Amino acid sequence: MSITVHDINLADVLHICQHLPESERAVYEKLSGLKYAADHVAAEVFKYRGMPWVLRDEHGPIVACGFAHQRDGVLQTWFLATDRAWSEHGRAVTDWARDTIKAVLDARLAHRIETLTLASETSARQWYAKLGLQHESTLRGYCSNGDDAVMYVAVRTPESA
Repeated sequence: MSITVHDINLADVLHICQHLPESERAVYEKLSGLKYAADHVAAEVFKYRGMPWVLRDEHGPIVACGFAHQRDGVLQTWFLATDRAWSEHGRAVTDWARDTIKAVLDARLAHRIETLTLASETSARQWYAKLGLQHESTLRGYCSNGDDAVMYVAVRTPESA
């Protein structure tokens, strides 16, 4: 089984949002301060038209992801994945995400890529390291419930510029 990359479409994003694991829904709620509603989240992320993608396998959409423009030269990742993305395609998803981050930096589409998650999300944090992202800071009390968040970044260095 392999994954393929497609342009984003609202139906696929909504499908992924409807099948998002409960743990990821909780992360969304803590970071945004909003109650998770699949249709609202799908519409929210669908508006990030800069560089969004959907990853699919032969059974349908498994990942919706991309970059949100923060300011000139700075992008923030967003990533929604079904359990099947990890259980059946974890390696391929990881390789694609790592290669995409590197390609965005190498193409000078950004000099900084940011990723934010809960400090308690150890699996996500380990995954970010596999993508080449580095822990930059802990944002104490950042979340709507007072939980800490962490910022991971990839920065194009002058040597690679």
